[in-house]
Amino acid sequence: MTVGHKQPDPSQKTDPENKPKDAAANKKTEGKKPGRLAWIFNKDTRLGRLNRNMVRAAGWVSAFFALGFLTVYLMMYLPLTQDYDRLSQDYNASQQQLKTAQAGSRSTQDASQKVQAVLDRTKISNDILDMNNQVLQIELALSQHDQEGALYYLKKLQTSSIAFLPEASKVDADLANIVNARVNVVALEISTDPKGAQTDLEVIVKYLQTMVTRLSQ
Repeated sequence: MTVGHKQPDPSQKTDPENKPKDAAANKKTEGKKPGRLAWIFNKDTRLGRLNRNMVRAAGWVSAFFALGFLTVYLMMYLPLTQDYDRLSQDYNASQQQLKTAQAGSRSTQDASQKVQAVLDRTKISNDILDMNNQVLQIELALSQHDQEGALYYLKKLQTSSIAFLPEASKVDADLANIVNARVNVVALEISTDPKGAQTDLEVIVKYLQTMVTRLSQ
């Protein structure tokens, strides 16, 4: 029996020229070492698995720390910030109310001072009317040679002048002092020099009219 010679398959024919190239590529691949980072975290080594577990643990710790920080912020810091904002708003509102109250108080005080000034001027005006009337009564008594009547109204004029001086001094101190001095002069002249007393009484009336003018300014 004749055994036929098997012919080589042309598709499986090895090119002698490709053998050196394949060998060089395989040698290059086999000679390439893994990177340092890949070696540290290599899951096939004990050290790599340990490092991987440590990284995972560090990741969980970081996550829990971030979660804890967020929880503290939401539960403590944020409410405190809101409370601070509310207190700040309340403080600003209170300050505004205080300023408004102070402005109202100043307005009330100014109004009170104006009313008091009007009352003071009214009192001075009444004192001037009383003094004018008393001067007129003294002049009338002197014209009738009524010494007793003149002395009676002179005492009233002196009392009115004493009460008149403090309030009138607020308007015109010099003028008030002149009126008071003239009343004292009349007291000295009324018994010894009735005509001189009448002249000084006319001067007093003139100064009192000047005071009325000052009051209206």
